[in-house]
Amino acid sequence: MKKEKMMNRAMLRDAEFWWSTFGVINPKSGVMMRRPVPNKLQRDVFSYYRKCRAQNKACLFMILKPRQKGASTIAQGLMYYHLRMNGGLKALLMGDVDATSDTVLDLFR
Repeated sequence: MKKEKMMNRAMLRDAEFWWSTFGVINPKSGVMMRRPVPNKLQRDVFSYYRKCRAQNKACLFMILKPRQKGASTIAQGLMYYHLRMNGGLKALLMGDVDATSDTVLDLFR
């Protein structure tokens, strides 16, 4: 099997692989980071997502948001991945104030 086909199959099956291969984040430093390496919290989120998908169950994520640990970033990345891999879905974005929602939507784009 060609390398490209193998990568496509892996990407479709594993959000963490997709994140580490194709992900791009824009940290506060302002320097775009390609192929981010997930931290412990982010690996735990990917693990739970894999478990839910394997059991064909919906995932409910509730993260007590620590400061500067990438919780918002991984939530954005995982939702982007899930929406792209499962066509026809819709999503809702909410924040505590309008400015927060606008900022998060800009990051999502």
